[in-house]
Amino acid sequence: GEDRLLFKRIFPPLKLLISFLFFLVDEQPYAVAIAGAPGVYGGKMAFWTQLGLLLWKNFTYRRRQKVQLLIEIIWPLFIFFILMSVRLSYPPYEQHECHFPNKAMPSAGTLPWVQGIICNAHNPCFRSPTPGETPRAVGNFNESIAYRLFNDAERLLSFSKDSSIKDVSLVLTKVLKFGEFVSGIKVQDFLVVNETFSEFLHHNASLSQPDIDEILNAEVNLQQIITSGYRISVEDLCNLTKLPKVVAIKNGSRALICSMPKEQLASLERAFQNNMDFIKPLMKRIPFNSALEDVKGTLDMLTQSLGNFIKELASMKSWSDMRQEVMFLTNVNSVSSSAAIYQSVSRIVCGHPEGGGLQIKSLNWYEDHNYKAFFGSNSSEDDAVNFYDNYTTPFCNNLMKNLESNPLSRIIWRALKPLLVGKVLYSPDTPVTRTIMSEVNKTFQELGVFHELGGMWEETGPKIKKFMEESQEMDLIRVLLKSEQVWKQHMVGSRWSWEEVAQFLAKHPEDVGPVNGSIYTWRDAFNETDRTIMTISHFMECVNLNKLEAVPDEGWLVSKSMELLDQRRFWAGIIFPEIAPKSVDLPHHVKYKIRMDIDSVERTNKIKDKFWDSGPRADPFDDLRYIWGGFTYLQDVIEQAIIRTLTGSEKKTGIYVQQMPYPCYVDDIFLRVMSRSMPLFMTLAWIYSVATIIKGIVYEKEARLKETMKIMGLNNGILWLSWFISSLIPILMSAGLLTFILKIGNLFPYSDPSVIFLFLSLFGVVTISQCFLISTFFSRANIAAACGGIIYFILYLPYVLCEAWQNYIGFYVRIFASLLSSVAFGYGCEYVSLFEEQGIGLQWNSFFERPVEEDNFSLTIAVFMMVLDSFLYGLMTWYIESVFPGQYGIPRPWYFPFMKSYWFG
Repeated sequence: GEDRLLFKRIFPPLKLLISFLFFLVDEQPYAVAIAGAPGVYGGKMAFWTQLGLLLWKNFTYRRRQKVQLLIEIIWPLFIFFILMSVRLSYPPYEQHECHFPNKAMPSAGTLPWVQGIICNAHNPCFRSPTPGETPRAVGNFNESIAYRLFNDAERLLSFSKDSSIKDVSLVLTKVLKFGEFVSGIKVQDFLVVNETFSEFLHHNASLSQPDIDEILNAEVNLQQIITSGYRISVEDLCNLTKLPKVVAIKNGSRALICSMPKEQLASLERAFQNNMDFIKPLMKRIPFNSALEDVKGTLDMLTQSLGNFIKELASMKSWSDMRQEVMFLTNVNSVSSSAAIYQSVSRIVCGHPEGGGLQIKSLNWYEDHNYKAFFGSNSSEDDAVNFYDNYTTPFCNNLMKNLESNPLSRIIWRALKPLLVGKVLYSPDTPVTRTIMSEVNKTFQELGVFHELGGMWEETGPKIKKFMEESQEMDLIRVLLKSEQVWKQHMVGSRWSWEEVAQFLAKHPEDVGPVNGSIYTWRDAFNETDRTIMTISHFMECVNLNKLEAVPDEGWLVSKSMELLDQRRFWAGIIFPEIAPKSVDLPHHVKYKIRMDIDSVERTNKIKDKFWDSGPRADPFDDLRYIWGGFTYLQDVIEQAIIRTLTGSEKKTGIYVQQMPYPCYVDDIFLRVMSRSMPLFMTLAWIYSVATIIKGIVYEKEARLKETMKIMGLNNGILWLSWFISSLIPILMSAGLLTFILKIGNLFPYSDPSVIFLFLSLFGVVTISQCFLISTFFSRANIAAACGGIIYFILYLPYVLCEAWQNYIGFYVRIFASLLSSVAFGYGCEYVSLFEEQGIGLQWNSFFERPVEEDNFSLTIAVFMMVLDSFLYGLMTWYIESVFPGQYGIPRPWYFPFMKSYWFG
């Protein structure tokens, strides 16, 4: 008896296993019938026999539909293979710790303020602390070319305090006075030691030794040479008018020289210039000549100072760096990228380390924010406003057009345009407010120096050029620097040679010879300086420094600001609400308001993001609107103006704002995007399986198979259970493969695969229950398959709305929305992604934790709602099928659950 009882207990599961094995080896259905022979249970087909036969039928159907089964398994994998390929393009980005440069306010000074606006336009991030984070230090741009150039210029200007350089004209006067009475200086006195000029005359000019001696012993008029700028040309020897003034030479020797061809004369002149040292006669000691000793001492001091000056100048790399960047910017063409232009400007003004700051991919303006600013408006009216401004010059309009033509420069320009050309309105218009705003205006007046720079250069530039070309002082300096004796005494160790210095200071363009290609001369430096200053001057014409405008009251201010906003010429409005219209005294406690365009300041409808994600709030256009919008700049100048007005003190306290550093983190753009898209991908992945399940269930109803089996004694619950098991197995296979792909594809790199498999399996279970519910509304298989897939997808769409309105819906609304399984699954995916973004992933020990602070909803609730949905969908399926069984079924009354006969027979 005990053996028979044990056999009865283990036999039903064994029959189910035998049924599945027969399905695999394609045996005939009678095998299952034999396994459930009537002898075991007294002639009535038992539960396990019915379930085994139904599973065999369902499995056989699926196995015979090989293409359908293959699509059902491969289609979800295909979608996630696409995600894997996208993931390869967007791997997790390991961002080092971020240190941000401080932001100078206008009170810190005009130059730091302007530098800060330019250099912090993209709010760069650096690995190591910035100089401004160091205690008692605020500057961040000490490595910029402009800063180094200013320092070098200051060092050079310090030489002007040296009397030996300052009194070059005095030295020149002494030399000229010395030349009035000195005599007996011959041509050979000007030749360097070991000269080759006499040898050149003998071999190349074919002159005899007496003629050579006559030329070398000819007396020279030193004063005339000094007056002529130390230029002695061979052609002067052939000019009867100039000859007596320069040198005393016999006609015979002069005739021999002048009879030479022009090419030979040019060679003769070059040989003489290369062997000539005009300073040698002056530096040569002549006993008992006090005048010469005075000149020699003064020249010694001058040449020593010039040597130090040349060495100092040669050691300065800032000018060559600046010239290289300016040459690049002046030769910019359409091929040059905006990034290259910006980097060049950054090297000049900022000098950021690490190549301008690490790129934070999540702060990419093109991908994350400012789509409207990036793509611009399509309206012709808006284009007209952007591309032509009647309030400025043609140069500025052309500049604006170029800035608008490039996406990167367009974003920066539209952000900075209100600051550059915008108006600042204030009210009320009273003596007190005018006093305050006049102090504010001093900050903008400091920028007027750049406005006047062009005019000052137009006045000073020609004088500098004339001095370099025509002054006797420069002639004396050229001679001193060209002297080999002076160079050896005072300028040894300089990285410049005397030939390079002579070429650079050449008096006439034709004096510059071709040495290793092009030669950089003072004329090139002058022209580049001229272009740079005039470019800055033209650019400053685009900046409106007359920013302040008074209006009677706040209503007028709002009306005027709306008009200026249409022209993109409004910065802000300043309102002093407690100052009476006729007030003449400033109260000790001043209240004011700053009103700006809503897109230029932070929104105040929230104080922090609802969901935490890794990374600093460092996006310059979305997170730092108070900075780039100009709010903090105005706040600084207004408060400084109020303080100066109340105290009467002109002292300024420079203010810098410093963003807190942020530790290293893993930034994963793909994961953030996928957290919102995962429900959609899963909906699309299983939509074919949904259509297949619904079609199979409805087909049994349409072909009357269901009613036939029920007539033969089939239990309705066993039928639904067979469909559940036969549908669940492919879903579980798909969930397992998807979990494998999610893990190896680095889509969910931190989560435990077993937890992810459980999560997907639960969604598969509730999806099957949803399919059962949908199938009760149809009686035609093909229509049910088509409409069922559409209904399944439509039930996903409420999650999109919930995601869009997440800041406005509460806990109970989310619970109610989660009665749709796709919404509950979407919320679950969201929390899984939050765990991934935090670098811990979904684990068994974190399954019941909340990744978001002060959030009542959680992954546990989402999973519970999916389980609840499964029971609800099953309950609704049971009720609807009983009341509306279809064309061939027998309907029950709507109140049948309350009938005793239904439950107890």
